[in-house]
Amino acid sequence: REKLPETAFDSLRKLLSTKNIQEKKGAYPLEFRLDETLSCEEYAVTADAARTMVRAADADGLRRAVYFLEDRIREAEGPAVMEGNWKRRPFVKHRISRCFFGPTYRPPFFIDELTNDVDYYPDTYLNKLAHEGVNGLWLTITFKDLCKTSFTPEYAPDADRRFAKLRRTIDKCRRYGIKIYVFCIEPAAFDADSPVLKRHPEMGGIRHGEKVCFCPFSDASKQYLREAVGRIFKNAPGLGG
Repeated sequence: REKLPETAFDSLRKLLSTKNIQEKKGAYPLEFRLDETLSCEEYAVTADAARTMVRAADADGLRRAVYFLEDRIREAEGPAVMEGNWKRRPFVKHRISRCFFGPTYRPPFFIDELTNDVDYYPDTYLNKLAHEGVNGLWLTITFKDLCKTSFTPEYAPDADRRFAKLRRTIDKCRRYGIKIYVFCIEPAAFDADSPVLKRHPEMGGIRHGEKVCFCPFSDASKQYLREAVGRIFKNAPGLGG
């Protein structure tokens, strides 16, 4: 089972601090409980004069519940919480966005965020996304950059460096309940003089100008796709998809 969402509780503590609500023994109790009768990300919050009870089945449910509770505390005047009994479950399971600060891996700049040391995912930004209900971000990759296979041994000369940063990005975003999804338009067309096609002409399809489309129907093509996709998920096991 995943650990409790530390970043969400840090956010709650900061809010309590701004309202001069101190954490101390014998004060108004906030109780958090795992309830396996609830579904993924579902939560229930009950607040009255005696206590506030939060129930969820998993870390993501607790995270959403904490953010919901923060809003009820903000609505109340002074060091209090709005009374009520709420139960919420997400209607959309995957709520994927694009990192605002992430560069674009296309003309005119062609900046691959996996090849530099810039952190495009600051904590305050991820915290804001998490509060808005975002639970996924996508970033652009290409098979040529990441996927050395038995069919394409010349691909991905700098893959180790790229995978290392991808894993760091995955781990950081996951602390806020945000999964990373790789976006790629693959298999990309080959150059007409590609050494891959010279070795495996059955992987080529229709020619369009100086490009040859990828043909997915040969056994070699299917095996290539299995190896390429398998390499990505083996080296970045925390990916959302």
